[in-house]
Amino acid sequence: MRCMTTLALTALALLQSGCERYALDRQMEELCRKDGGVKVYESVRLPADRFDLTGRVISSPAQEMGRGVFVQVVQGGYGIESRDEVIKAGDPFKGFVSEGRLLRFTTTVRRLSDGKVLGEEISYGRTGGDISLGHPSQSICPNPRPARGVVQAVLEKGE
Repeated sequence: MRCMTTLALTALALLQSGCERYALDRQMEELCRKDGGVKVYESVRLPADRFDLTGRVISSPAQEMGRGVFVQVVQGGYGIESRDEVIKAGDPFKGFVSEGRLLRFTTTVRRLSDGKVLGEEISYGRTGGDISLGHPSQSICPNPRPARGVVQAVLEKGE
């Protein structure tokens, strides 16, 4: 009898474990279809000396502004804002059937002189919501990731 109860509980846990993951993945894909990806409204050419050897724009260290918001400043009057927003809180490292978590990641490039948004990149990430034997499963959207992120697409390397 005890073996049957354990077997029934295990089967129930296995069935339930995929449900939250599936629901969060569907929600993530729907949100991603609506606003995910890179949008460039205006691009700017910066002098080559504003880029490092790998071709990335040189910026100030990220300053935490609170509530998952980080800001960097690029010489020449441009700002890069990164924001993480919790859509569904959960602890993916808690329990055998982990709690799922869904996040929205936004990166915005802005001209500081007038505050105009030059481009934005939005993506979503899911962690957990299924059986976890150590590290929980993850998923991100859009997938595959764009070859050029919004910073590289907006702040182009000039001569």
